[in-house]
Amino acid sequence: MSSLKNRLERLKSFIIDKQSLLVSYSGGVDSTLLAVVAHEVLGDKMSCAIIKSPLMPKAEFSDALLVINDLNIPCNVLNSGILADYDFIKNQKDRCYVCKKKNSKLLFNEAKRQGLTSVADGTNFSDTKVFRPGFQAGKEAGIAHPFVDAEITKDDVRELARQYNLKNAEKPSASCLVTRFSYGSVISPEMLSAVEEAEDFIKSFGCGQVRVRCHGYIARIEVDPGDMGIILEKREEISENLKKSGFLYATLDLDGFVSGSMDREI
Repeated sequence: MSSLKNRLERLKSFIIDKQSLLVSYSGGVDSTLLAVVAHEVLGDKMSCAIIKSPLMPKAEFSDALLVINDLNIPCNVLNSGILADYDFIKNQKDRCYVCKKKNSKLLFNEAKRQGLTSVADGTNFSDTKVFRPGFQAGKEAGIAHPFVDAEITKDDVRELARQYNLKNAEKPSASCLVTRFSYGSVISPEMLSAVEEAEDFIKSFGCGQVRVRCHGYIARIEVDPGDMGIILEKREEISENLKKSGFLYATLDLDGFVSGSMDREI
């Protein structure tokens, strides 16, 4: 594989070839880096759009706006109606595919409104090696994936984010709240809120990565192994909080945080 410097130059070339670009922005390190590089090479011929929906934790959304505003990169908010889509809320294995298809329409409509020729997201080369139905949906919709084209991996993104002195360079990976639910369990606004509030409560004790996976009335807590002591120390408070949210049982997963752990059910 080429050097990181060469891959960065390839990334810039891919972006320049687009002439103008709307970046699908989420506040994560991937889309932030893409926005910064696109702004560097395209200037006012690029913009960002963030999709607001109940699937994105409120704290994540607020932080995302702070980051992009601090960078002085234009970003518009697009409102999603994804919870009105029955194919999505029935929560089958293609849920990410369905969501990406719907979001792609929002993004391309926004790009057209602004007179921008292309839409891109921050999918990186490492993402193509794991289960990502949304990636396929994006390809079909015409979403560009500059990091993939330049073979820039997740580790590359982190390193480049440090080189660009991005404030969120070390931000833990995040995912939409639906990834906390078993396939086939119908998604509701109430359960999304319950999981979000439970994770916020656990994070308030100082845990970094937190996932509250929902298996019916069982809440399976995933944290980094180094934070398990916090969960055990605060177990009574956490259990009480989860039960108030509607869960009957609170469990700690001894494997710790595993990205995409619900995909084990596939």
